[in-house]
Amino acid sequence: MGAGTSNAHYVAKVLSEHRLAADWTDKLRYPNPLRFRKYNIIYGVHLQSRSRSILVAKMQGKKTIVHFAGSDAYWYSHERSILRRLYWRLILLNTGLVLYVSRGLEQIVGRAVFILPFRIRTNSFRDLGKIKSERDVVYYCPSGMTSETVYQLHWILRYAHEQPEEKITIQENKIHPASYTIQLPNVEVLPFGLQLNSS
Repeated sequence: MGAGTSNAHYVAKVLSEHRLAADWTDKLRYPNPLRFRKYNIIYGVHLQSRSRSILVAKMQGKKTIVHFAGSDAYWYSHERSILRRLYWRLILLNTGLVLYVSRGLEQIVGRAVFILPFRIRTNSFRDLGKIKSERDVVYYCPSGMTSETVYQLHWILRYAHEQPEEKITIQENKIHPASYTIQLPNVEVLPFGLQLNSS
């Protein structure tokens, strides 16, 4: 299962290539218990969008895995609602195995288990050839108040202001294209689908 991400699809594809029965779905608002009956393990990427599926799987006695991918760990640690905080903790208590794509996420969530990065799917990118040497930093930041907070747009803009000799490229994504405008001469916002200048 996944949430607006191809990571879960990629995991299912790899498992299938190793002759394991695996399927994937995007976010399920109302998980169908009948759909889970044929699986032994329910694996979810992104805690907040997988929570109901984890509870349904747990009630069916299935093994469960949650894979923290980034922003989900941030929201878990910054949740202001007491009821939601208790709910997320309940989900984690009922999750058999927790994975993180990086050690930093493990420190944010506070439950030590395993670090398992997602492999970057390089075949989804165009061949850029040799990137020009004047491009110093490529930074990922989708648009929207939430994303700009999670991915710390303010940080890279401060860095760009303090390092005017460096060229910064901010890459948006397909789901949340950049709606922000930046008035720094050394910063370029690259729309999704366009390639970097190459020599």
